[in-house]
Amino acid sequence: MDNESKYLYNYLNYDDLKKETLEYISKIGYNKWNYYGEHDPGITILENLIFATIDFDYRLSFPIQDILAKNPNSKGDFKMFYTPEEILPMNPVTILDYYKLILDIDNVRNCRIIPRNNDNEVIGLYDIYIHVEPFNEKQIEKTKEDIRKLLYNNRNICEDFNKINVFEQVNISLDIDINVNYELKGIGSKYDGLAGYLLAAIQDYLLPGIKFKKLSDLLNKGVNLEDIYNGPMLNHGFILDEDVYNCSLKTSIFIIDILEFINKIPYIQSINSITIKNIETNEIYLNSINLKENQVLRIDFKKSNIRIFSNGFNVTVNKERYIALAKRQYNSFNIKDIINDEEIGIYEGNYRNLLEYSSIQNDFPLIYGVGEEGLSSYASEKSKEDCHKLKCFLLLFDQIFYKYQIIIENLKNFYSIESENYIAGNLIKDVPLLKTLVKSPSNYNINQDIEKDGYYIQRKFLIKKHDKNTVFSKNINEYLNFIDEEVDTYSRKDIIDYLLLSYFRDNFMYYKQNLMLYTYFNYEKKQEYLSNCISIEKEKIKGMILYNNDKWECYNISGLEKKIAL
Repeated sequence: MDNESKYLYNYLNYDDLKKETLEYISKIGYNKWNYYGEHDPGITILENLIFATIDFDYRLSFPIQDILAKNPNSKGDFKMFYTPEEILPMNPVTILDYYKLILDIDNVRNCRIIPRNNDNEVIGLYDIYIHVEPFNEKQIEKTKEDIRKLLYNNRNICEDFNKINVFEQVNISLDIDINVNYELKGIGSKYDGLAGYLLAAIQDYLLPGIKFKKLSDLLNKGVNLEDIYNGPMLNHGFILDEDVYNCSLKTSIFIIDILEFINKIPYIQSINSITIKNIETNEIYLNSINLKENQVLRIDFKKSNIRIFSNGFNVTVNKERYIALAKRQYNSFNIKDIINDEEIGIYEGNYRNLLEYSSIQNDFPLIYGVGEEGLSSYASEKSKEDCHKLKCFLLLFDQIFYKYQIIIENLKNFYSIESENYIAGNLIKDVPLLKTLVKSPSNYNINQDIEKDGYYIQRKFLIKKHDKNTVFSKNINEYLNFIDEEVDTYSRKDIIDYLLLSYFRDNFMYYKQNLMLYTYFNYEKKQEYLSNCISIEKEKIKGMILYNNDKWECYNISGLEKKIAL
């Protein structure tokens, strides 16, 4: 069985449908219909309708990418869906989003955002502290300016930033004795590398930097797209919420945690001793290191010492060399590779002409006379009349099936951002002798003799708009005037449209004010909305941009003296 045939047999079965339908007919027509053989005209009609239903379900069961595929012969732009990187990211709406934006800036290793909660200050005000690598005055000022520009162009309504400062560094020295396992025995250069890596790793533990991830790596780990693209779009890859929590700075660091971290480093067997000292105060930390919110720890590599023992013997290490290796290793932790060449593609299916439809009248035996050949010229008038009635009856089903196929074909246009015009639901073209079944409508007026126009319509389906005897109130006349003031007569469909829409509106005037939205939200309006929905959604809670013309405008935002509206 091929891939397409399996859809048919998984959903519908011809024999089961026919059996179920015959059981239903026998219940409702037992006194008028008692023969269900294949030669019965009603059974022939039933069999053809069942086949058409199965054919429709078969088309509906095509892979969704095939149903939505673009017609290769069509012209113009066609964009079916937004890609994940277009529709899923959002402007920052939480403090966590602000963290991601700041950490994405070059040279920013870590940061802390502190809400100001003083009673005399407005809510929504933040202090920001950053750590910059390399740590020099020129780089610090440039990075602070980049952060100001980014935040003031992405802030939320009623949120602002009081100050952006660098962390105060608490300089410490390390004095560590470690034992290494046998795997490093006799490899001299490896000891310098281990000592350098140890210093860099401890510094990275005390002052962690964010690790950006690739899209492909996250997808391979099974991370959902919603979690990957959660928050603002970044330039250096992706940061998950858990990554931000893992690299958050601590105000209390326990010595036992540092020892546990060191023991996990490869080749280190045990720790003989460790001394952590504050260089400015000469305080030796015995149990924990307590910091203020605006402080971070920084290891002075030159004033630190690493001693390595192997099998009880002290191994000679080159301090100048392992300090240089430590700096190089630590700098490698801060590299932010630009990862923006990966994206999620849209599956492109094989185009199927879903509008290709053959009238069920072509499937009937010739004796019925509903095909192109028609009845014999010797057929009686009664036979011709019966044949014409049958063709009209079958045309109803033709139109139903074809309408459903139009709906399926229109899915690609209905859900697309930019596409071709909506496909009109016209009559199918291959109905045998279609001209004998349909007469084109003409303009009608309730005062004219409709029968002379060659298009028959019952008067009860028309209503005169300004008829004082109408059962409708003044509101419906206002509604009809709103649609078209020049036309005096409307069909019942116009009235039903009004009743259905106004059912959901308690007040007609409110409904009338919004009538344009509900009545004329056509294909073009939908396309216009979809084309702009990204900017609409992303900008809906964005505050006023305070950073203009590449010049930072400073505002007095402290305490109750705040002058501007946030």
